[in-house]
Amino acid sequence: MSQSTISISLSLFRMNTTDCSAPDSCECNNLWGTISDTRKSRDDYTAYAEACFKSFGDRVKHWVTVNEPNIETIGGLDSGVLPPQRCSHPFGNCTRGDSTTEPYIAAHHLLLAHASAVSLYRAKYQATQRGQIGITLLGWWHEPATDSSEDAAAATRMNDFHIGWFMHPLVYGDYPAVMRSRVGARLPDFTAEQSKKLPGSFDFAGFNHYLVVRARAHDSAFNTKQRDYYADAYAIASKYLVLRIRCSHLSLFEKCVITDASQPHLTNMHHFLAWVQIRSMISKRYLYIKHKPSGFISND
Repeated sequence: MSQSTISISLSLFRMNTTDCSAPDSCECNNLWGTISDTRKSRDDYTAYAEACFKSFGDRVKHWVTVNEPNIETIGGLDSGVLPPQRCSHPFGNCTRGDSTTEPYIAAHHLLLAHASAVSLYRAKYQATQRGQIGITLLGWWHEPATDSSEDAAAATRMNDFHIGWFMHPLVYGDYPAVMRSRVGARLPDFTAEQSKKLPGSFDFAGFNHYLVVRARAHDSAFNTKQRDYYADAYAIASKYLVLRIRCSHLSLFEKCVITDASQPHLTNMHHFLAWVQIRSMISKRYLYIKHKPSGFISND
């Protein structure tokens, strides 16, 4: 690839694929969501990242520390539909886990591991390897289901929970205020040192953008004794980051369109319209793409 002048991007961490369907067969307690020794997990990840920097840094020019942490934590530790399949009743049917706390704890650890790897790369490798390092999120965007102020607030809240959950700490050093107020003590705190280290710890923010979700206000879900991520949050992506997060260097890694496979002409039309939409965002300076995408591919 490098001989063909193709710029190589590499994701250091895609998803925790530990199978905990039989808990005794694996170290199910030593996962991002439940580990007690956060320093050890961070050090282990940083050591792994450094091994990759040393081995591949002469060829890899775009490093992704974590891919889609905002869906891994929800799917794997709230609803339990993704590995490591941890959750708690009534939010899912798993043998172990705590949907009310583990997604937030896991996200916290992933953010700190990300910042640690970025700090190492910048200190020891970036000057000579001349690469960039960042993070990639699942870029679902939420729009109000109606013109009501309640639905508008719900859409903003969902964007804060879905995207601001990770980007706000990476720019401002803490989680969005709405998350602090709604999640409360279940949302971990950053130390003063961590809050100084997190802001600016990315050269780019990548997005895997698949769809826009219509958000409708549903505060009755918030007023329950048992709440998970969805109940806390109840209630385009690139434009949101520029206007709310003030991040100007974005990369659109994946853009997928779901259509009827039996009608290929519709698929081609949707691909074309998707590219027109991207070009529109570029022209409005909502989105910056360094390399023109050669096609629209899946996340598999």
